[in-house]
Amino acid sequence: MIQVDSREPSSIFKKFEKEGIEFERKTLLVGDIVDSDKSVAIERKTIGDFSMSIKDRRIWKQAENMKNNFDHPYIIISGAIKDLYWKTRGLDDKPNTNYILGAIASLTSKYKIPIIMVDNDAQLVKRIYNCPKVPDQDSKKGGKIDV
Repeated sequence: MIQVDSREPSSIFKKFEKEGIEFERKTLLVGDIVDSDKSVAIERKTIGDFSMSIKDRRIWKQAENMKNNFDHPYIIISGAIKDLYWKTRGLDDKPNTNYILGAIASLTSKYKIPIIMVDNDAQLVKRIYNCPKVPDQDSKKGGKIDV
């Protein structure tokens, strides 16, 4: 069974239910979706949230926390880069695509976290079981959470 952060939107829970995937709602300290043996963590981002988390730098802390606490961290981004616009604080301009792609490259190279792009949250829910668990020599990290 998987655990899904209780702060996720209700539409995510409905998609899990529709797919017949058993889950437990729980407030998670790290990640948005975690498997029951705590080896896989997924940080779910809409493309807009991913962009804002780069801008406010929280994605780096989230990546560090997942890397320190889980054997197999993933970031799944829901949405297309081409559809992205800043929609906060009255800004209405398109961010530079290189900004987004550079952050993806940095996350995959520095933190070794795979980034999976999906069109929408329905695809995300279906793809969760495609995040493989490959045994590590240093499994069961049990690291410190940096909040």
